Amino acid sequence: MKRGKRLLAMLLCVIVFVSMMSTVASAASYPLISAKLESAKTIPQGEIGILRFMIFPEFKNEQYHVEIYNSYGTKIGSVDKQYYNASTGIKDVLITVNTNDLNMGVGTYTIKYWTSFYSLYSWHDSPSKYTYTLQVITNKCKNNHNLVVDDVVSEATCSKKGTVKVSCTKCDYWGYQEQYGEHTYGSWTKVDDASHQRTCTACSEKESESHSFNAGVVTKEPTCSTTGIKTYTCNTCGGTKTETVAKTNDHIYGNWNKQDDSTHKRTCNLCGKTESASHSWNGGTITKQPTCAATGIKTYTCNICGGTKTQTLAKTTDHTYGFGTKVDDNSHRHSCETCGQEETVSHVWDSGRITLAPTLEATGLREYSCKECTATKTEIVPKRASGDLNGDQKVDNKDVAYLLWHTLFPTSYPLEMFADFDFSNTVDNKDVEYLLWHTLFPDRYPLHAK
Repeated sequence: MKRGKRLLAMLLCVIVFVSMMSTVASAASYPLISAKLESAKTIPQGEIGILRFMIFPEFKNEQYHVEIYNSYGTKIGSVDKQYYNASTGIKDVLITVNTNDLNMGVGTYTIKYWTSFYSLYSWHDSPSKYTYTLQVITNKCKNNHNLVVDDVVSEATCSKKGTVKVSCTKCDYWGYQEQYGEHTYGSWTKVDDASHQRTCTACSEKESESHSFNAGVVTKEPTCSTTGIKTYTCNTCGGTKTETVAKTNDHIYGNWNKQDDSTHKRTCNLCGKTESASHSWNGGTITKQPTCAATGIKTYTCNICGGTKTQTLAKTTDHTYGFGTKVDDNSHRHSCETCGQEETVSHVWDSGRITLAPTLEATGLREYSCKECTATKTEIVPKRASGDLNGDQKVDNKDVAYLLWHTLFPTSYPLEMFADFDFSNTVDNKDVEYLLWHTLFPDRYPLHAK
């Protein structure tokens, strides 16, 4: 009987042990953590960054572990914390990393993190473990970051802090900060001529500040005998204040009238006070043109009173010469039609005209005429080179273009010289092509037009 009880007890122990091992194995094989790690991926050396874990717990009693290793694999810091998972769902965990306290210089660091659960009177590590690379960078901003808010992690109120994600606009740093939310203020109301205030509708916090008055509006105009009033309105609360505007010395004057060639004056319509000022002359207008025989007149008008003054203009040296008389082959004489002055000057030749066209075998003639008398002169025009279709004494792309236009519009672009370079008895595109090759390779494509 005793042996039977002993065997039964041993059997029960084995069953319990197997059951426990089964439970442990079952729990250990289940993905106990589904974590997303967000952090200041780059922390400036000498500053504090915050790692953010979003953990999805599975059991009611779990704890997370965080370890920090340098580039040599040496652990330089760790964090362990226990929490209970009732029905809170996702766990948001913020871990502070102080680069000074952990003696973290510029370099790369590895963050290892995992969870463990409590079962059968002992802790068991989750099979899912994670690593994350953290960069400690050179502190370019020297603790003077220009931080802007990128995202809201948890909402804040004016009495409760929340978490926001921030980044620096000047360097690569980004991380998380805790801060209070803004007050929900009502409207600003005037307190006195110096300030106004408003009250938070959530916590009754009051805030005061100085008025922000506009430039003011004169609500009563001053005169030379009475003061005026200027009213200022606060741009924020709408409150007003007034100030006295001193009497003005601005008289109501009538029109300016010429006094002499230097000054004009005007009189106040209210008190009879007068004042004088210098004229403001315009640039003047020539009312009589000067010539080589007589002086002219320039009249100036005051821009203010309309008064005028005149100035004598000296005779000009610009003569109006008539058609000249030839003196010799180099000069002619002409006289001014206004004052009769005579002078002998050189001929002024025109561009000339061809009176005898040059050919391939013979020279031509060009005649020039003086533009100011009846004198003429002639010069010899050299023989044309074969292919010189526009007569400029050279064969180039202009002649190619002229020949092309001739093939298209023979009447508008006539040929003074023959251009049948391929001896086909027809001037066409082949001659254009031959002439073009001649301009590029004259030795290989000589010109012998018929």
